[in-house]
Amino acid sequence: FGAFMEIEPGFDGLIPMGELADHRIERADEAVHTGDEVTVKILRIDTKRKRISLSITKANK
Repeated sequence: FGAFMEIEPGFDGLIPMGELADHRIERADEAVHTGDEVTVKILRIDTKRKRISLSITKANK
């Protein structure tokens, strides 16, 4: 699935599994842990469903 990230209080986003690392991982905790601060790129904002898709891999390029 991926990892949920608090962008700021009240705003959460999802980092899909394929956007967590440049290599294949089995579990999100292989790339991030609760409390980690990471740089992300916003991929999509779905205002109707109130969802934000994020990427660590694209933020680091």
